[in-house]
Amino acid sequence: MSAADKERNANREREKGNEAYKAGSYKEAYDNYTRSINFLPTAAAYNNRAITAIKLSRFSDAVSDCNAALKLEPTNTKGLLRRAHAYKSLKQTADAIADLQKVLQLEPFNEAAKSELEAIQKELAKAKSDATSGGSSQQGSGKGFRVPVQEVREPAGGGRGSGSSSSRDATPMHAPPPSGPAPPNLLSEELLPLPPRVQKLKEEGNAFFKAGRYADAETKYTAALTELEKAGKEHEPSIALLLSNRAACLLKNGDSQRCIEDCTRSLTLSPLSVKSILRRATAYDSLEKYPQAYNDYQLALKIDTTVDLAVTSSDRLARHLKDKYGDGWKAKLPHNPEADLAMAALKNSGTSQEGSKEAMYDRSRESGNAHTKKV
Repeated sequence: MSAADKERNANREREKGNEAYKAGSYKEAYDNYTRSINFLPTAAAYNNRAITAIKLSRFSDAVSDCNAALKLEPTNTKGLLRRAHAYKSLKQTADAIADLQKVLQLEPFNEAAKSELEAIQKELAKAKSDATSGGSSQQGSGKGFRVPVQEVREPAGGGRGSGSSSSRDATPMHAPPPSGPAPPNLLSEELLPLPPRVQKLKEEGNAFFKAGRYADAETKYTAALTELEKAGKEHEPSIALLLSNRAACLLKNGDSQRCIEDCTRSLTLSPLSVKSILRRATAYDSLEKYPQAYNDYQLALKIDTTVDLAVTSSDRLARHLKDKYGDGWKAKLPHNPEADLAMAALKNSGTSQEGSKEAMYDRSRESGNAHTKKV
């Protein structure tokens, strides 16, 4: 069998595995990924089989597959995060911590690794405190440390890693592009008071989010959105905020595709929301849709040049895309409709009587933080 035939068969089996995984048929997905690996071992296929093994509670197998992925791509952060999850499930806490720390060495602003490392350290501190006081470390909520397991939505691909798995996807965004003229810069507008029921749902969602109960927070934000969307267009800035908040919940729970969809809807209403842009970029990054992720990190920098996550991630992805496509890699970047909206809003802000471009940056950053600080 030729090398091209092996790659084609491996990609076909992996795509079949992706479909089975999304349908919840994990045993079938595991078998598909195994056949893909038999045709052509790649880090992406090993990573996919690892997440499936985790779903099947085959944690030792997951560790073995992550080891294989990391042998091919030593800086593959997805492999490190999944191995951390498997190690923790095997009660190999020190190994889980080591993997999370390595992720942070590679990507200092990786929020998933930072939050989960803090969670496991708190868990250890609580266990030590309980042991000292004679209590049981099993008391409390019963919820232990959890590393988010990202969904398998990976197309065919292979090659070198650069802090992420090597599969690529140039699929355009699922949400339809907006039509008509660009809306105004909603970040400079005051939010109208919310109806009492919506305000209550939003506050409950915020409380759940802060407590780490992301699914419950998502439910509250969804209920708030349902109510607010009936109230009229004057509440569009608040709708954009709630969509961004719900996107944060989806990202925490590993539902990157729905996070992208919510962020896209949010950005059609509030084009200069740096939080929504970064959340969508992170979701694209987690799905290994690197061209789209790069576009969004760059868009964030056009609005606020001081966002460290956007700076470091743009540099990382630029190197990665150049390695894949060569010097003409920028020609491979897809069109970003939300960038058009943001640029129009920037232009309107920059030429308005409200101040200079620098003042607009400050206003955009402060307003964005105020809108999303509660989540």
